[in-house]
Amino acid sequence: MDRRRADRPGRSRRRLLHRAAAAAGAVLPGDPTPLFAATVAEAERRVVTYPDRLRFDADHPGSDRAWLRDRGLHALVAAPLLHDDGPLGTLLLGWDAPHPLEPSDQLTVTTLAGFAGQALDRALRLQYRTGVAYQLQHAMLTSLPDVPGLEMAARYRPADSREYVGGDWYDAAFIPDPQRPGDEIIAVCVGDVVGHTLQAATLMGQVRAMLRQAAWDHPGEPPSHALTALELATTGLGLPAAGTAVLAHLRRIATGQWSMTWSNAGHPPPVLLCPDGTTVLLEDHDILFGYPSLRSGPRCDHHHLLDPGSTLFFYTDGLVERRGDDVDDLDDHIDRLRLLLAELPDRSPAEMVDAAVEVLGLDAQDDVVAFAVRLSTP
Repeated sequence: MDRRRADRPGRSRRRLLHRAAAAAGAVLPGDPTPLFAATVAEAERRVVTYPDRLRFDADHPGSDRAWLRDRGLHALVAAPLLHDDGPLGTLLLGWDAPHPLEPSDQLTVTTLAGFAGQALDRALRLQYRTGVAYQLQHAMLTSLPDVPGLEMAARYRPADSREYVGGDWYDAAFIPDPQRPGDEIIAVCVGDVVGHTLQAATLMGQVRAMLRQAAWDHPGEPPSHALTALELATTGLGLPAAGTAVLAHLRRIATGQWSMTWSNAGHPPPVLLCPDGTTVLLEDHDILFGYPSLRSGPRCDHHHLLDPGSTLFFYTDGLVERRGDDVDDLDDHIDRLRLLLAELPDRSPAEMVDAAVEVLGLDAQDDVVAFAVRLSTP
């Protein structure tokens, strides 16, 4: 219970007991409140007054009487927190001496209850909005598939903690490989739609789904074709989506060994962590997506063989960029990431992404994604 004292000339000191109960009947943490007073106030949508213990005891059982006395109260007022859909709860005001409620007092109590009801209504609406945004974000960030020979983990931290949404994404999915019927390619992707608000999140959800569809609809073709198809579709549909992305295809070629083909649309370079702790920066990239008129030629693909025990580490710029940084600062932050990963060659992907987000993304001003893919050893 939240108790506060307020002095008023000529009146005894008052104790304010504020109970904000949800429509379902939940109460704030603490001792039970005199529910009968609250029930009457809410059911009859009126202020209920008890100027002394005698009047209170006449309407309440022993447990409620004990509640009143435990707090040293002699008088109580219960005012409903009204809303169009029904009372949201009850405001309780208590006095430590008998106190008949005068008309001016009743007006004050009614006014306080009105303000409290409005505040609670806004809080409930905000809670609902945040909950919807949270569910939306998680619906758009897929669960990582179970892939024999690969261990994957991803972490996401939004810049806007009020919404829990943003424009970054990660993804991993099986796509068919027509060159090897019965086998499949693992497409992994990390991207960043410009912005980190609810609007950016809605665009991100569309872009992520369209890129997955493009990869599926171009079996056997390299990642660059899927990125180009995405760009053509967003331009043709008038979808105002622009940003960065790296899309990689992983193919199993031998026991414990995989090949990687990737295309990078202006995204921060992935880091390859070798089994001996050395790191390789996969720096080749093209222009961002969403600006097809600025491209001077087709998007490019790049290739690399991955040894057993290697880890691919993808991330978004929120992990390595800070507002006001220049190019040299970005290089320094990426070097910090490489040094951190070099200290974690034997850690699980989950431990790697946790460490990266906690160490490098702690003061991030943008959305952060960290995504690690570990190749099992034979």
